[in-house]
Amino acid sequence: MKFILTIYILLLSTSTFAQVKPDTLFIGVKKYALQKTKIFQDGSQDGNIMLPSEYKEPDFHGWDSERQFNYKAVCDSSYGIKCDEEGNEIHYIRWDLNCDTTKRKTYYLNSFLDTLRIKADDLGNLKPYIKSKGKKIFFCASRVDVLHNDSIFKIFHYFMPEGNIFAYWTSYSSLSDIEIKKRKASIYILRDIYYKKGDAIYYLDRKFVIKLE
Repeated sequence: MKFILTIYILLLSTSTFAQVKPDTLFIGVKKYALQKTKIFQDGSQDGNIMLPSEYKEPDFHGWDSERQFNYKAVCDSSYGIKCDEEGNEIHYIRWDLNCDTTKRKTYYLNSFLDTLRIKADDLGNLKPYIKSKGKKIFFCASRVDVLHNDSIFKIFHYFMPEGNIFAYWTSYSSLSDIEIKKRKASIYILRDIYYKKGDAIYYLDRKFVIKLE
């Protein structure tokens, strides 16, 4: 009887530990614990889409040099990628006719989590994911802002079922020296990240700065 009771307590303890184990975000070689929130908070992309967020906001300790960048202009076009029902990628250009190039501005990053350094030819293969209850959950949509020569260029990845939220940078089978130098001279800001669980879409309120080596 004592042996059976001991086994039962061990099983209960293991089950309890598994329940409180936090979800983890994996990106590149780094990982970050995600703490669930009891009350869903709204996440938005450009103020147009309101979706629930499962996790608490990251701690905020004031602005620092990694949270802000100066720029002169936002490019008057952005690039979009999405998959159709058969899994084929569709690429298109979006034009912004209200682009203001006259004022120098500051790009502020709230919900900033970390600065990542990766190899230039690995950018297109980067596939962040959340590990929850032993399963990998890949992101289905994102926005990456690229800061280059004091200008910001926006890349939108819509409905990427395989988690290829850096698909824009997979168009090169091998990189030229010019392309590598251009990539290394740019700063990549990963933001507006979305993932799907069942029939619901969730927003992850985290932002990363990516610099290439």
